This record gives sequence, structure tokens and C-alpha cells, in this order.
Amino acid sequence: MARSARYRLLLPRLTELRRHLLPATFDPTRPYSPRAVDRIRGYRLLAHAELEACIEDLVTATVTTAWTRWCVDSRPRTCLMALVAYYQGDLGGPPETLTPKQASKKVLLHLRDRVDRARNHHVNVVVRGNNGIKEQNLLALLLPVGIHEVDIDKTWLATIDSFGGRRGDAAHQSGRTQQPPDPQQELATVTAIATGLSSLDARLLQLANA
Repeated sequence: MARSARYRLLLPRLTELRRHLLPATFDPTRPYSPRAVDRIRGYRLLAHAELEACIEDLVTATVTTAWTRWCVDSRPRTCLMALVAYYQGDLGGPPETLTPKQASKKVLLHLRDRVDRARNHHVNVVVRGNNGIKEQNLLALLLPVGIHEVDIDKTWLATIDSFGGRRGDAAHQSGRTQQPPDPQQELATVTAIATGLSSLDARLLQLANA
């Protein structure tokens, strides 16, 4: 399975976080110290940030590559068609009249402008304004670039959605009484999410280069 350079950067970073923040060995029979518990929560927050940044970068790269290639060869691309289909801005209808000498030029510029506006909106508004990896966030990022519902594993989606919710708990309720996090479970969840992301990474590569 093909992997992007960006996805390949994610894996050693997650390994680094595991080494820096999680206990070297897991012992569920003994409570972890307050320092260890804070580090486990820190692992959850930083792993979430790395996964979120990776997904956003993969989407941006897909859109940028598809756009650049289309500007060169004008071949229809699923990614760009999806962007226009999901774009909610006011593109307006076709022009009412074109002068004969400029007809082909105006049509080409008009089409490119429509696609460019959809592209700019997704990269500069949706991706940059994204704040999380819950199901709603992921669908807003992925569907408009050509990812189909069948491309997304439902178990993986439920796992990352739950992890996104627990990230909020760690960020906003860390000082309150909570069930101490299980470092072994945290590692297993992050590993499962990163592994499942590889198939989406491969599909995004296809969409970028199709």
C-alpha cells in the first residue's frame, strides 16, 4: 500500500510521544503516580494534535496536487468535482451571453474560477478552521475531496470519534476528579487510529494523482 511522505512522518512522531510520555512498562495492578497520570493525559493531547495535523495536511496536499495537475492538463478529477459539489458558496449560473471571439477563453476562465473558489474555501476555511477529529470534523474534511462513505471504515471512525471526545475531557477537565487514564489503552487506541489512517492516506494519494 502506497504511503505519503506526510503519513510516514506521523509514525515516528507517535513513537517518540510514546517513549517520552507513557510508562516504560504497563502494570494495571498498581496505581500510577500523579506525575505519570499527567504524562498519560499529555500523551492523549499531543497524539490527538499530531493525528489532527496529519489528516489536515493530507487533505490540503490532495487538493493542491489535484488542482495543480488540472491546471496543466484540464482532465476531470474526482477530487475537484467533489469540491465543487460540496461547496456551498454562491457560484451563480452560467453567463447570459458571450462574444464569439472570446467565447472559449471566457468559458475556461469561468470554470477555473468556480473550481478555484471551491478549492480556496476548503483549504483556507474548512481545513484551517478545523478543530478536532470527531466524526463531524472528519466528514467535513474528507467527503468534499472525493472520499466516499465506503472508503471510511466504520469501526475506525467510531474509534477516532471516541478518542476525539476523550481528548476534550483531558483538555478541559484534567484538574477534576476523573477515572485515571489507562496508558496501555491509550497506546492501543492511538496505534489503531494511525494504522487505520493508512488506507485513507492511500486513497487520498490516488485522488491527488488520478
